Amino acid sequence: MLPADASGWRLVQPPRPFVGDDLFNMINGGAALYLEYGFDRAVSAKYVNNEGKTIDAEIYTMVDAGGASGIFAITAAAGEQPLALGDDGELGEYFLVFRKGRHVVTVSGQNSDTPTMDAVKAIGKAIEPRIDSSAKAPRLVRELSSLVAEGSRPVYFRGAIAAGNFYMFAPQNVFNIREGVTGERDSTRFFVFRYPSQEESIRSLQAAAQILRTSEKYSSFNATSNSFTAADRDGNLLRGSSRGNTVVVVIGCSDASNKKMEAEVTNVLRKL
Repeated sequence: MLPADASGWRLVQPPRPFVGDDLFNMINGGAALYLEYGFDRAVSAKYVNNEGKTIDAEIYTMVDAGGASGIFAITAAAGEQPLALGDDGELGEYFLVFRKGRHVVTVSGQNSDTPTMDAVKAIGKAIEPRIDSSAKAPRLVRELSSLVAEGSRPVYFRGAIAAGNFYMFAPQNVFNIREGVTGERDSTRFFVFRYPSQEESIRSLQAAAQILRTSEKYSSFNATSNSFTAADRDGNLLRGSSRGNTVVVVIGCSDASNKKMEAEVTNVLRKL
């Protein structure tokens, strides 16, 4: 999927493949996140031009498009503007990232000058047609996208590692997170954790509430059989509830904004 050359830039050596735990040799400290999303394989390569400047290209292949959607969203959070490439793309100061099907592609330069970024985009555009699959983001992501701030996107996750990038409830996976979505608007963040059944949703909420209640991080803790409210040590207010086969947790600076976001999220979930 990596071209031998593009716009005067050529491969330094054949692309290097990574499978399974080889990923830990490719990503220093970040491999666990990819494995949580369902990592399949990856390939990396370095391009060089006649001046000796280099550009790195990496393709991560996940087990499905949902996992790729999550990895893309987390990587794209450092971007600056949307990029019309693949199923979804983002352009950053010195890199681009796009998702197509179950593949996530990153191309990064040594700096952000115009010639380098023109080459970064040219290599990205040369890679994109070599990926023949295409797929939408998970439905839960698409439906909740209307609730996030303009210019941002909801993030799909498949465990506590990814979710913890946005808010660390506790050191352990207190909500027994399997999959879900998070997003933010006006300094109010929502989490939707999805479970196989309503019964498991309620059990997970109750188990989490018992652990959070005893944590020094939280105060003013109140709970019922299917909901809780609390405040954390940073002054954030939390509001959690079981909604069908999901748990919805909203975190913000005011109870009014939390209730408003909770109602909006619940309204979207009713339509699914």
